[in-house]
Amino acid sequence: VQFGDFKSYVAAGQGVIDGQSLYEPGVAALPTIGGTFKYAPFAGLLFTLLAWLPTEVLPVLVLGVNLFALLAVIWTGWRMLGYARDHGTFVATVGVGALSLGLQPVMWNMNWGNINLVLMAIVVLDLARPDGARFKGVGIGLAAAVKLVPGIFIVYLLLTRRFRAAIVSVVTFAGT
Repeated sequence: VQFGDFKSYVAAGQGVIDGQSLYEPGVAALPTIGGTFKYAPFAGLLFTLLAWLPTEVLPVLVLGVNLFALLAVIWTGWRMLGYARDHGTFVATVGVGALSLGLQPVMWNMNWGNINLVLMAIVVLDLARPDGARFKGVGIGLAAAVKLVPGIFIVYLLLTRRFRAAIVSVVTFAGT
């Protein structure tokens, strides 16, 4: 496991704490392609939490959080399909999760310590909330504030006529 992306998250968090430039080529000194930060400013603020943690804890944390996020998405998918919260669904979740670890996108996210599995979990858990839920859309807005790609789900909310959730997403994104 190389944790290349995760190392850049920790370095970005430390850079924010130290008041360093994250985006200026030639000035920013992050362990990424080009040495600059590739995420939105809100992500840099979130990553400051990582800079405070002991270095020895970080590898276990990143693998554990990514594995939990993967299993949460699978479990939520079963629940969205109408399966009950029972032993069979749990076993199916663990089984599909184990099989998923061998898939290239999951394997690479685990290997590099990328945040994509966590963002996917945030988006899926948000979409799984009932349409009338007061804070539906907050997760999508937060995920888009970290990495812009999840913002496509704001378009999805609009196309599926979930205007309130889309507005909540946009407001959350803009606020962060």
